[in-house]
Amino acid sequence: PPLQFDYVFLPDEHGERRTPNVHYFVPHSDRGDASYFDDAVFIGDSVSLSLTYYNMSSSCFGDATFLTSGSLSEGNALWSLDNPKSVHPTFRGQKVSLADGVAMSGKKKVYLMLGVNEIGWTGPQGSIDSLIAVVDTILAKSPDVMFYMQSVTPLSFDRGALNMKTVNEYNALLSELCRQRGWYYLDVASVFRNETGYLIPEYCSDLHDMGIHFNNEACKVWAEYLYTHIPTEPPAAVTQPQQIQVVPDSQQPQVQQPQAQQTQPQAVQTVPVVVHTVVVQVPDATQATTTPETTKPKYTLPEGFTMPPKEEGTTKSDFIEEEIIV
Repeated sequence: PPLQFDYVFLPDEHGERRTPNVHYFVPHSDRGDASYFDDAVFIGDSVSLSLTYYNMSSSCFGDATFLTSGSLSEGNALWSLDNPKSVHPTFRGQKVSLADGVAMSGKKKVYLMLGVNEIGWTGPQGSIDSLIAVVDTILAKSPDVMFYMQSVTPLSFDRGALNMKTVNEYNALLSELCRQRGWYYLDVASVFRNETGYLIPEYCSDLHDMGIHFNNEACKVWAEYLYTHIPTEPPAAVTQPQQIQVVPDSQQPQVQQPQAQQTQPQAVQTVPVVVHTVVVQVPDATQATTTPETTKPKYTLPEGFTMPPKEEGTTKSDFIEEEIIV
């Protein structure tokens, strides 16, 4: 059965943060044009590098900036630039941290896709934890940006701890994070799945190798998805941080003040909140949950694989195999 995500127009849980309240699961929209992306910066690994090269030949994303790099992950994005294993992207010929790159670009729409290089090492929850840390470094220097989180795209086949089950779990956690933090969620993966939930073979540039990278036809589909999934308007503003309780579609959602440390019962205040249900198709064998895990999944090494000796100041992500850049 498909996963069902109930979502609402949430207030910003952090009160004074810059993010507006947004309709986080972006639905299909009228087709936009390249100028919409003039104010965008794309962040990603070698999967997104293919989109970078596609844009260089087509200019389909206008004046967008690309901070993409092979083997980039949520974990190694937090390394210092002088780390000898650094895979940070470059901006105007200079290697930069993601926070500095976004700030230097001046762009306000951050399209981000990371995860494929981290999920197999630290699990879905560990990857999300690192993603939050990355985003917070960006917000510290660019507090006015909005995040457009893109789901991790399907694999051609499972590779140990990096498999469609863990990818789907990561995407479910990512969508829930977007709901909590007031970011847009773009289910890019939905247009690349075949009937079994894996990557459509005709879109893969390395089908008999890594099985994750895209060819030009896939990039064309990706670009068209982004062109037709543009948020058209923000929801009604909520001026005070509130806790929203999601109820069935047939009922009116209610907003109430948090109950912690209250000595007197408080009346429930009803406000107009729009609730929708989005159905995301996930293969039966790879069902995921939208409830964040309380503990990080235990990482299991693939059969026959021996972890290289850990050097001082390194992490498991140091040893992830180099990606093939298409």
